[in-house]
Amino acid sequence: MPHKGIAYIPKNVSKFDYEGEIAIVIGGKGKYLSKADAKSVIFGFSIVNDLSIRDYQMVEYPRYGKNWVLGKSEDYGLPYGPFILPIEDAGELYFEIKTYVNNELRQDGNTNDMIFSMDELISEISKITMLRPGDIITTGTPAGVAVHNSKVFLKDGDKVRVNVSKIGTLETLIKMKKAYSFVYFYLVIA
Repeated sequence: MPHKGIAYIPKNVSKFDYEGEIAIVIGGKGKYLSKADAKSVIFGFSIVNDLSIRDYQMVEYPRYGKNWVLGKSEDYGLPYGPFILPIEDAGELYFEIKTYVNNELRQDGNTNDMIFSMDELISEISKITMLRPGDIITTGTPAGVAVHNSKVFLKDGDKVRVNVSKIGTLETLIKMKKAYSFVYFYLVIA
């Protein structure tokens, strides 16, 4: 979903969460890359909000949940943008990440806080899958997501801004998905 798009909270979901992250945009092919070679396939960087349905993802609340795929698979679930910062313009690979909900700061971190460096992420992922131009790797999110902190989840009308230094700001409006009633008509031919 693009910058300034609308993300819809799926029907029957009450724990819709934000996750401001950096997107590593792949620009070359690579498989079995070492950490030293990982940067060779990076085209640039952008911003994502890895929206998450905690109702499904964290049903039993063990570390990483039992339904990780369902918790990350909603329509409009990965707002992305507003543009790509080419790696040659990025300088040092240090970024600050801040996520705001209705102008309230909810996440405040930087790439030094990451569990895995970008080089480690690329190297590990390339052990399993061939990286190709256009692929996006999300880096993980700083502390401050609702499920582990405030328990104040996203609701209809919320505005989420994810700001990443050197890249810009990704804005998303959150709306509740309307329930639809379906009426079926049957034609009886005599």
